[in-house]
Amino acid sequence: SLDMITDISQTLDLWDGIIYSSFKCKGKRIKVQTSCDASKDKVVFCIDDPMMHDVQIRFPYPTGKHSDDACDWSNDKKHTAKLLIRPGKPSYPLVICNTMDGQTFYAKLQFSSMKHINVDSNRVVIIPDNRKWTLQVEFTKSIDDEFVKKEAEASVDSTKAYWNRYWQTGGAVD
Repeated sequence: SLDMITDISQTLDLWDGIIYSSFKCKGKRIKVQTSCDASKDKVVFCIDDPMMHDVQIRFPYPTGKHSDDACDWSNDKKHTAKLLIRPGKPSYPLVICNTMDGQTFYAKLQFSSMKHINVDSNRVVIIPDNRKWTLQVEFTKSIDDEFVKKEAEASVDSTKAYWNRYWQTGGAVD
């Protein structure tokens, strides 16, 4: 709960465009570095959490009002988020398709550390397996063939690297 969070500090480095945040939870210091890609709808979080808390990402329904936070958290039934692509490795993105009012957008989530992922309704829960990890979230209107091609190329490259390493360092004896 929020009352467990103390010693909150946040600094914006205007020159580099990075937000440095830190706070304590149950007495342990947690640090988050946040940046926004200038050419994409993409946010990057570098997290240092000794307690390895899970991270939850929720997709709200818009309020449609002016001058509010634009988030209506009580209307989950008016829109849906579903998992399209589940990563085989932490370095591969998780793709969520979100549909509301006949409009569709995609969220590509990529992380450097992952123990478990759960997607339900309009919420994604990521449980890290390392205290220091990175989460990238990119929003896009479409998932194009180039994205799928890059994912396939990454899989082929990974396969080649594995087998090359295997044959160079061990192999089989006949």
